[in-house]
Amino acid sequence: ADDPAFGLFAALNDGTVLALPTYSMGNNNTVMVHNFTLDHLYPNPFNPVGTINFTVNERSAISVDLYNILGNKITDISDKVFDIGYHQLDLNLESYSSGYYMIVLRSGDEIKMKKFTLLK
Repeated sequence: ADDPAFGLFAALNDGTVLALPTYSMGNNNTVMVHNFTLDHLYPNPFNPVGTINFTVNERSAISVDLYNILGNKITDISDKVFDIGYHQLDLNLESYSSGYYMIVLRSGDEIKMKKFTLLK
């Protein structure tokens, strides 16, 4: 349905509600283009250093945050405007415990997330 009450959402323990990405068809049956894509995290599992890879389709302000598996925000990784193209952010999790974590990228209403494992 086109009603804004319908969609995919994830509720985190800190009360944050994330709208999960969906693809919709416009009136002319073309797929809507998203501002960015979260490509992959490398390596997965991290030990303790890794790379976040993403592609920006239009110049966008993007925040990158780290969450634990319970949905609690751990830290801000980046919050800036990225130009069109492929980007990499290095992530050092040396001070964190082994376990499951999520990387969450946000730009406006668009959100992408990936789960990864930290092994030490």
